[in-house]
Amino acid sequence: MAEPIEVNGYLFSIIDRIKSKSEGPEYFVQLFEEYETFQKLKKYHIVKKAELWKADKKLQSLLGHKVLVSGNLANDMLEYSSIKKAGNDY
Repeated sequence: MAEPIEVNGYLFSIIDRIKSKSEGPEYFVQLFEEYETFQKLKKYHIVKKAELWKADKKLQSLLGHKVLVSGNLANDMLEYSSIKKAGNDY
């Protein structure tokens, strides 16, 4: 069951499925939570709105920035409904 969620964090990507026909970027948001220690930092995999081998244009434009993401969370996978730049970057 998906639950609505809003998270604040740093958007980054990795290249997944290397050397396959579906090689492409996967996106993650690293959460900013003051009470967390470095070893316990939480990240959510963001479900992109593009084919496996293609970049999600909206997410790609915000890579490397602090973002505010709203969407539905299920099994640590975040299906975003909106994403925008949030606050100052580091």
